[in-house]
Amino acid sequence: MGKALNEYDGYEEPIETDDYKFSHWEDKDGNKYYGTTVLIGSIELSAKYQNKPKEEEVKVDTYTIQIINDDSKGTLNGPGSFTIRLGDKILASMSEAGIKNPTANKGYTFVGWSFDGQNLISSKDLYTDKTKTEIKAVYIEFTITIQLSSAEGIFKNGERVKNLVSTKSMALEEYKGYEEPTREGYNFKDWQNGATIIISKDEIKVDTSLVARYKSIGGTEEPEKPAEDTTYTINIINNSDYGTYTGPNSFDISLGAIVRSIMNNYNIKDPKPNDDKVFLGWSWDGSKDNILGSSETYTNSNNRSLEAVYADKTYKVILSAGDGEFADGTKSKELTSSEKVALNAFTNYEEPTKEGYVFKRWMSGGVEVASTSIITKDMTIFAHFAKVSEEGGTEETPETTTTYTISVSNDDSKGTYKGSTSF
Repeated sequence: MGKALNEYDGYEEPIETDDYKFSHWEDKDGNKYYGTTVLIGSIELSAKYQNKPKEEEVKVDTYTIQIINDDSKGTLNGPGSFTIRLGDKILASMSEAGIKNPTANKGYTFVGWSFDGQNLISSKDLYTDKTKTEIKAVYIEFTITIQLSSAEGIFKNGERVKNLVSTKSMALEEYKGYEEPTREGYNFKDWQNGATIIISKDEIKVDTSLVARYKSIGGTEEPEKPAEDTTYTINIINNSDYGTYTGPNSFDISLGAIVRSIMNNYNIKDPKPNDDKVFLGWSWDGSKDNILGSSETYTNSNNRSLEAVYADKTYKVILSAGDGEFADGTKSKELTSSEKVALNAFTNYEEPTKEGYVFKRWMSGGVEVASTSIITKDMTIFAHFAKVSEEGGTEETPETTTTYTISVSNDDSKGTYKGSTSF
């Protein structure tokens, strides 16, 4: 009665190499035998091998980005190019390459870096488009903006707020369009910025918000104390369940003053949101659709409240199919979650396909991102594929045979052997 090949004493299969792995045994007639094949009688078998599936090498391509700078506006500090990988943070890669912000020439201010010269790159932006090979230094003409608020007075055009702009610092009265407001029964005295008093001959070197002060006609040289209704108290409201605020609980403001500037004077800083929240800004009505603007002036003749506005934190992952595509034919998918979850737990998670290849892994910045990885930050990840053969991933090597020589020994005192001494 026969028994399976792998049940014979000493049976073993050849060790695979980097390129090949054992497939099966064959006899001289080309019949295939496996470890579980039952043998009856003697037989000579040769090992046959398969090509191992050729997995596409996980290579992380780097791309060279040229720095474009207008030397008439500023001087570069660092090399004129750097290399980056898909998924890397752009500004961080520039910093690692020793590229610092340029030194602006007189009359200009450096405002940031941009691919198109308009949209500035933020510290969170990732490199996702390998066709973008140039980054430009962006400058604007140096300007100083002064906002004059007439408080209880008025300017000649009937307005209560006037903006002055200059490309260089100079005395306040030298700014184009400067004028002093009028107020019935009062003479203009000077300007006030927080606790600082400014007169028209003072040089203004930075953006400034100034509020007019007056003195009574026929009164003393000292400006009168503002009437109680010329300044208003703004209360700060913050929900501690959403974030931590450590600044003053209120501040005073005059009509026409830039709210953000006055908040800065009182050292009112944005709150620190809790881990599951993001701070959106300040709002008079607590609505995220009515966030306080950076240059918004105070125009309400009442005491009011300013509320910190938050939103639930979301985690965003952009899947890039590279040379493959998703089921709907697109090259990328954006996934979002309000919680820290595994990549494959995101709604609509999908692995792309590519003809003649199998999906192998996700990569970001040269690091593999497993489908079970917990996503704790916004990121863009890129698909990598492995090439397979037309026969489903294996290719048999033609007539690849490994043979072994077995010597035959015999004790002639016990019996007579008439065959070959080896095979």
